[in-house]
Amino acid sequence: MPDVTLDLYEGPAGSFAVAWKLGAGRPWAGLSGATADLHLAAPPPPKPEARRLTFHEAVRYPHGIRPLRESHGSIQVYIYRPIDRAEILAFDRGVRVRYTEFFDPTGEHPAGTFDVDGLPAPCLAELAAMDAPSRDAFEASTADLSLPDDIASITAECRLLQDRSWERYVLWLTPLGSEVQSEA
Repeated sequence: MPDVTLDLYEGPAGSFAVAWKLGAGRPWAGLSGATADLHLAAPPPPKPEARRLTFHEAVRYPHGIRPLRESHGSIQVYIYRPIDRAEILAFDRGVRVRYTEFFDPTGEHPAGTFDVDGLPAPCLAELAAMDAPSRDAFEASTADLSLPDDIASITAECRLLQDRSWERYVLWLTPLGSEVQSEA
């Protein structure tokens, strides 16, 4: 199973600009950073100033991590604490194909659900390549998107399986003059 590594930097050391959106809840991970490097194969040793997160594939989506390797506008990383890891992963396995079929044409290309190392509590992350160059651009392009009942149900149930009493992190990675680093 492929791993993905994200190195976060407070300064300009990375090849991606990072835009943040925090979900309400108790602080628990203290994530921050202005730039990042994304590694889709064995990463180099971390730079001294890096905060390294390693994502281990827990649920493979139809495209795997291929969308992260392709040239897209940005990459979205959503990190959260599950209520019950086994339950949310079983749910995810059951909806991954339909979720991908619906969201691919909207410009969101899911890569999978991942266990995350490098944080003080067990958590999961969902990674996706986005055709839009930023969160604002994606939200503008999908503002009128109508979710069919089954997709609305999937997103609602997914929220119920997350421990929303804790902060959730949405990171938008936008390349700084270069493409995604794919060392594979």
